[in-house]
Amino acid sequence: KSGVAVDDVIYNLLINVSGKSGDLAKAEYWLQRMISNNLTPNTKVYNSFIHACGKCGDLKRAELWFRCMEASGCKLDMISYSSMMYAAAKVRNLARAEWWMEAMLERGFTPNIVCINTLLHACARKGDSKAATAWFMRL
Repeated sequence: KSGVAVDDVIYNLLINVSGKSGDLAKAEYWLQRMISNNLTPNTKVYNSFIHACGKCGDLKRAELWFRCMEASGCKLDMISYSSMMYAAAKVRNLARAEWWMEAMLERGFTPNIVCINTLLHACARKGDSKAATAWFMRL
């Protein structure tokens, strides 16, 4: 209504704000509205939403949208995978966090400190020091 063109940057900000405030339904609304307005979410937008899912403890929704991101042909990056590990860690699902690390490694990514820290955080949340040690030694 203001005449300002709404683009992926604006939608990304709306998704971020909604996610940071814990309103995942609103974040998803903005993502779906972006798509319904014929704007294609880019890697940054998808990653913001997936991170919001993690923050809100919704691993299932994060995985659903990760698959949508992948199916759309959008470029996956380390942030995509670390966000998935974060979502798994948030719900204390170490097996799934490990699965996402393995998937990232299979795609040829070399984990950075954020990815390693996120996986070790998942180990800590599960209370599994053996897994943390094994991953630390492996990576």
